[in-house]
Amino acid sequence: MLLTGTHHRNLDEKHRVAVPKSLREGLEDGENTSLFLAPGTDGALALYPETTFRRLGERLQSASPNARNVRDYARLFFARAAAVRIDGQGRLRIPSELAELTKLGTEVVLVGVQDHVEIWPRGAWDHYVNQRVEHYDEIAESAFHPPTTEA
Repeated sequence: MLLTGTHHRNLDEKHRVAVPKSLREGLEDGENTSLFLAPGTDGALALYPETTFRRLGERLQSASPNARNVRDYARLFFARAAAVRIDGQGRLRIPSELAELTKLGTEVVLVGVQDHVEIWPRGAWDHYVNQRVEHYDEIAESAFHPPTTEA
C-alpha cells in the first residue's frame, strides 16, 4: 500500500502523536507490524515498516564499506534508529532523543512518502513546502528526467 497524505497533529507532553488510520494501515506489513523510527532528511524523522527498513539496510550494505560517506551515514542512521510501536489508541511515542534531534514542538506534520512516513516540525514542513511549491513542475521534470552527464 502506498503511503500518502499530509496530516497535521499535536505532540503531547510524552512525545506521543496520533497516527491516522490510513497511515497505520499502510505501515502494517502483513502480520509483522514492527516499525523503526530514524533520522530522515531535510530535518524530518522517517518511520519505516520493518521490511522497508531492512531493504534500506541491505541497499546500504551493498554499497562500498570503504567509502567514508557510507560508513558515516550507516553509523549516524542506525545508531539513532529506534524500534517503536503504535499503541492501542493509535499513538506513536517518539523517543526524546529523536524529538530533540528534529526540534519537534507541539505541532507536527505526518507526511506519507510512498513507502514510509515522515514526521516534521510544523514550521519546518511549511517552510519546505513554501520554498518548493512554485517550482513543482521543474522538480517533477528533473525527478522523471534527470540530467544526463556527458563524458
